[in-house]
Amino acid sequence: MTITTTSPTGRGFIEHEEGCILHTYPDIRGIPTIGFGSTGPNITWGMVWTQQQADDDLTRRLREEFEPPVTALGIQRQYQYDACTSLCYNIGIAGFAGSEVARAIKAGDFTAASADFMNWVTPSELYGRRVRERAMFDGAAPPAAFTTRDVQAALGLPQDGIYGPETHAHVLAFQKAAGLVADGIVGPATIAALKAAHTPASTTSGVSRWWKL
Repeated sequence: MTITTTSPTGRGFIEHEEGCILHTYPDIRGIPTIGFGSTGPNITWGMVWTQQQADDDLTRRLREEFEPPVTALGIQRQYQYDACTSLCYNIGIAGFAGSEVARAIKAGDFTAASADFMNWVTPSELYGRRVRERAMFDGAAPPAAFTTRDVQAALGLPQDGIYGPETHAHVLAFQKAAGLVADGIVGPATIAALKAAHTPASTTSGVSRWWKL
């Protein structure tokens, strides 16, 4: 049976890879971005969203924009559908539609499709994501989600689960101190560094930190 929607596991994977910031920030092209990497003419500087707005926006964009071109391929395994949806979300509808991944799936060559995920590794920061998407496409379980509360706990912040300006500022400071790209996005590299830091969890702001705001 042809799969037509992203599973909760697939959605969680996208949320994990994209990260969620509830106020506008510049992406790598300097374009205002908010939520789970949402851009467009309606996204302007100074916007602030609730978590519900970000969740609803992701639901809508998956349904209206990124699932249709994946559904059109007639994929019959959920993990392959989820991996392709993540790829489409990241490289765009046109990029995915014209990709070697899509062409190989249409031809029924899923081995080639798996290998072709690695054609989309520019900029180099995307290499890890492609590896994880390819592993999902091949049937591997995705990594467990690292939630906003997990981030706040690792940073010694109040754990309200909202990625607001305070959390964003501390993530930026942590990334700078850890030698990471300071973009405020809690992607896999930042998550790994947070886990490795072994910062004690706390619900107060008095935790001693080795990074500075």
